[in-house]
Amino acid sequence: MNFATPPPVFSPRTWKKPLYLFLLIAFISLSSCFSHFYKTNTEQTTDSERLQRLVNEKKYFILHRGTQYFAINNIRIENEQLNGDIEYLPAIHQKYLHPKRETRNRFNATRKDIVGFEVHLYTKDSLMGVSHVSIPIKDFYQMDVYELDKEATDQAAVLSVIGITVGVAAAVVVIVSTVNAVNSFSDSWSSGSGSGSGSNSSESASCSPQVYCSDGATKALTGILFSGAVFAPLQRTDYMPLPAPSAGNKFHLQVKGGENEYLYIKQASLLQVQHKATEKVLVDRHGKVLVYAKPAAPDKAWADEKDIKKDVSTLDQKYCSFTNALPGQQASSLVLDFKKPAGAVSGKLILNARNTAWALYVFKKYKSLYGENYAALSAMKDKADPQKLMQCELDQSLPLLVSVKNGDRWKAVDYFLTPGNLAARDMIMEIDLADNKDSNQVELKLETAFMFWEVDFAAMDFSEHDSFSTIYITPYNLLKTGHTEQLADPTAQDITLNDNEELTVDFLQKKDKPGLISSCFFVGSGYYHDNTPYKGKPDTQTLAAFTQKGGFDKFSRQSFEILLSACRKNNATVKDFSAKN
Repeated sequence: MNFATPPPVFSPRTWKKPLYLFLLIAFISLSSCFSHFYKTNTEQTTDSERLQRLVNEKKYFILHRGTQYFAINNIRIENEQLNGDIEYLPAIHQKYLHPKRETRNRFNATRKDIVGFEVHLYTKDSLMGVSHVSIPIKDFYQMDVYELDKEATDQAAVLSVIGITVGVAAAVVVIVSTVNAVNSFSDSWSSGSGSGSGSNSSESASCSPQVYCSDGATKALTGILFSGAVFAPLQRTDYMPLPAPSAGNKFHLQVKGGENEYLYIKQASLLQVQHKATEKVLVDRHGKVLVYAKPAAPDKAWADEKDIKKDVSTLDQKYCSFTNALPGQQASSLVLDFKKPAGAVSGKLILNARNTAWALYVFKKYKSLYGENYAALSAMKDKADPQKLMQCELDQSLPLLVSVKNGDRWKAVDYFLTPGNLAARDMIMEIDLADNKDSNQVELKLETAFMFWEVDFAAMDFSEHDSFSTIYITPYNLLKTGHTEQLADPTAQDITLNDNEELTVDFLQKKDKPGLISSCFFVGSGYYHDNTPYKGKPDTQTLAAFTQKGGFDKFSRQSFEILLSACRKNNATVKDFSAKN
């Protein structure tokens, strides 16, 4: 997860809070984007063993000859020579060709998975007009193996936290004193013009299993696998929608965890669903394939007294957060009102949503309350009863709870499990509307802890189920970092990855039947551990509050108020902060 999230939904009467949050987010976004560094690990010589290890680690090789540079693919290390195919270097790999020093080279955090995998080889051999090279290893007079400069990045993170507090405090003084600025903020927010894209980077945060799709030259984050399954009893099977393969019928996926995370993967397979081109397909949390054809935006949508229909009716990365307070409850909510065909007894709720960066901040702060006892807590939770552990999650409103209104009462229906916040997820839920059969509308309520989720798009589909076919496909290649051979049995997996390893998974999609198209899903089962070390004694007094329902919601609100209070009390200026950095 990253520590950046767009402005949430607030009542116009409480404009001060979104104003502070808007400023806070702006400074956090800047610090997360520009305070990351890499080092080159420059060596004047190398050898075949070292190069072979880098090849096995799936590094991206770039060959330099004077002012020329090329990508090297299909590398083979044979007879003390490097053999490979010379290809044009994509623009995405051309930004960091000339580091100024061996350490503390600044880079944009969104490029971590590019910069951190590059190996630069320097030679005087001629490369003009060739498509294949065989270069003696002794001819390389320099090799740079880029990686994150953790020390410099961590130092920058500390300064960023200071800068957030100082900068927000100064900016608040300026803007609050200007009524026009407040009005401008309110107008832009009510029109939904605030961007929710933020920064999708998180080098030092716990991110849960990240899945990337690759075409060989570049890779893109696709989603987070079984996010929130932080203990063994919370192990689950996740069905992640995949984009169409970039090359024919092949899916090339890479799975890895965040810093200090260990992944325990029990299954990795591909679900291919063949269906009509006029329909779309998603898989719910229970593993049920659901077809939909005519998703309709809500007729009305609101949070507290705020009309959010425009914000949730279009997939545009303008997110609505959960920031109100329900009377007598410890949760926040959004309400969606849909027109329903007469007689319809079921419907499918489709959401595009993600968790917020604030949720990560609060959860890590919560874990730090256990101090040096957190590791013992994790071991205890691994032996807990799965149903009781899941019920605790529900009592704290960590999943996104869904209820349907029957008369004057709300009836709980189901819940969406956390998708993580590095990438929004398309999700679906089938809802029984038998009690609303005679009504021409259906009202749904979404609930979660304060600022833990954000929704980009919401719709309901009332079309009938149509025919489709499913195929489960095992990987033809399953390779763990540092291994040259595939894992033995791709149908009975029990794979452990530390935070320096990744898993490469390749699938071959089956040919579509005549008149049908395919939607594919990466099916992954497992859980993960966050092994971040915490120090100090447990804060038993604060932890006691989490034994009650809604403890996380209360803790989240209190943490937010404390942060705002600290910002208001700080008398430093933006100029002071800029000079220090």
